[in-house]
Amino acid sequence: MAAVIVGLPVLALGLPATTAAAATVGSVTIHPPKPNSRPYSITAGPDGALWFTNTGHNQIGRITTAGVITTYTHPGINGPVGITAGPDGAMWFTNHNGSSIGRITTADG
Repeated sequence: MAAVIVGLPVLALGLPATTAAAATVGSVTIHPPKPNSRPYSITAGPDGALWFTNTGHNQIGRITTAGVITTYTHPGINGPVGITAGPDGAMWFTNHNGSSIGRITTADG
């Protein structure tokens, strides 16, 4: 007969029971968006920056670890949501409203 475990405590999974301690470690910096921005996804790029989608402005964004933001627009960017670094050194993203996949080059791609 197989055992059924119901209500397994979080600690049994090796996870902390609370995240209160995490709130006191490190610092948080918020980079205020433009009005009506809707950043959706963020990922590390091969150029050392973080790349993100901005569905509110139909843009692809790039932010350095120093907080410098650059945005890219194109008529084909329409509701970008997901983004990832490709093996070719470029960033690949999905257009929710455009029902398409886009590619934007980086310094490495």
